[in-house]
Amino acid sequence: YMERFVIAKEYPSFRSRMSICALLQECGLRINSLHLIAWMPWQYSAFLVSLQLSAINELELYNCNLTDIDLQCLLKLRNLKVLGLAGNYHIQGTHLKYFRNLERLSLCGCEEITNDALSQCCRHLQLSFLDIRLGNSILTETVVELCKTLDTLKLTRFTETIAKLPKLRSLEVHHTN
Repeated sequence: YMERFVIAKEYPSFRSRMSICALLQECGLRINSLHLIAWMPWQYSAFLVSLQLSAINELELYNCNLTDIDLQCLLKLRNLKVLGLAGNYHIQGTHLKYFRNLERLSLCGCEEITNDALSQCCRHLQLSFLDIRLGNSILTETVVELCKTLDTLKLTRFTETIAKLPKLRSLEVHHTN
């Protein structure tokens, strides 16, 4: 069992990536928290197959060029509580609402997320943490109305409707100017 596993793009060549996968399969290693930085989808999909996916509670895929189809493949991570998707500019968010066990979600820099997708996500999930620091400031009053369980919110633009969040304890507003 390993608590946390972090791999950045600069480290693994194809050969070393295959060696890591072989080791993980041979040992039957269970990883609680997996962070992949700047990998392409074809790189991490083979890597995920070598893991015991039921053990992963936290997954961070930073700047991995993800699409909504890639997110759909991650739905098999049944125990996933934390999902970090920062820097994935092609995600529109159509499948986010299906990650039923999520408590923490980071969409920082995911500029293609639509208001509708974010609203659906907030309607179906009981999030306690949401990071939606986006250049296009898509936060709407509807999203705030639907996220009643939030205790931490990070966003780009302040709006007075945030005061309606009953459990909010931490607020970060990052202005782009």
